[in-house]
Amino acid sequence: MPSLKMIHGPDKNIIGEVKLEFIGGNKFVIGRDAKNNLVLNGDVKCSRHHAEIFTNDNQYFIRDLKSRNGTSVNGIKLNPTAEGEGEKLINGSTLVVGGSTFEFVSEEPDSAPAEQVKFTPAPQDEKESSSVGGDTVEIKLDEEEEKKHGANFIGRKLSSKHLTNIYEIARIIATEKSLIPLLERIIKFTVSATRSKNGYIILMEKKTEKLSSIAAFPKEIAAQVPKVSKTIVKRVVQYTRPILTSDAMLDGRFSASDSIASGDIRSAICVPLIKMPNYDGVMYLENTSLDKPFNEDDLEIASAIGIQAGLAMVSIMASDKSKRILMSMVKVLVSSVEMKDMSIQGHSERVANYASAIAQHLGMTLYEISQVQLAALLHDIGKI
Repeated sequence: MPSLKMIHGPDKNIIGEVKLEFIGGNKFVIGRDAKNNLVLNGDVKCSRHHAEIFTNDNQYFIRDLKSRNGTSVNGIKLNPTAEGEGEKLINGSTLVVGGSTFEFVSEEPDSAPAEQVKFTPAPQDEKESSSVGGDTVEIKLDEEEEKKHGANFIGRKLSSKHLTNIYEIARIIATEKSLIPLLERIIKFTVSATRSKNGYIILMEKKTEKLSSIAAFPKEIAAQVPKVSKTIVKRVVQYTRPILTSDAMLDGRFSASDSIASGDIRSAICVPLIKMPNYDGVMYLENTSLDKPFNEDDLEIASAIGIQAGLAMVSIMASDKSKRILMSMVKVLVSSVEMKDMSIQGHSERVANYASAIAQHLGMTLYEISQVQLAALLHDIGKI
């Protein structure tokens, strides 16, 4: 039986995780009304009948019931409707209902092992068989979809580890809009996908070549100066090319480096992320044991993730720059108001700080908090 796991919201300590029990029908209603299946008493942004989850052919969907503040799935806001198909839910989907955030957890049995190969008999119809080659390969990508639909494969069934990882990284990027939390989730996922011991996202200052870690996993190494090979990082930055070394101590490109010898660097992967005017960014993964060195599969996974991470960083930084420009313009307008009356200097900023703190306490998203802050700064603009 699937469930909703509460990630954030005023009722988090009360609700935790709730099973989707469809009693007397196939609809599970969420809202503030006491008659609902899931009651969000403390969520002031939630409507009385806010959204409902329903089943259809062993699949799960959610639709917004024309609520006041809306419902979103994986960052995409749903169109309000009382009927219709709704948005399909898969394991790990992030739902925002009013001011509460949930994760949809499916407990269906795991699919067949990735290495299993399944053959289907060749079609008997002559016309049909002519459209399919002799040794046809079909890639299994989305495991959740395979579980639900039970796809009938034609030819050999293969599992693409790379594509599955890329799909998961894309989901992380779609649901996280703040730079540092995004990079922390990306490096944690990459360390797991490549069986690394440590992982860093590093910026190298162009003038001084100083290395600084902006995200790391495990978390206890995040506050430390990254103990990585500057030789490897500099080469990746110089040629904008990923590097894999199964034993850096014996690799002719790096064996003379003091940092490799002193740090006992063994198996390492370094991939480029982003180029900026003053900094270059890389993702650095390492193992200190030769028992399970990195291989080419790990390099391909890390490189594919690095491409997506770099694009996400560019997008978020561009968005942050636009917000800073907007905020500068707002502060000029606010200053114009306060110049007319010296007794109210700093008033708008204090109101914005109080409003932001209240919004944060109510469990609003970062985007909603920024909107509240902006509105508070502008609340006296009519005095001009």
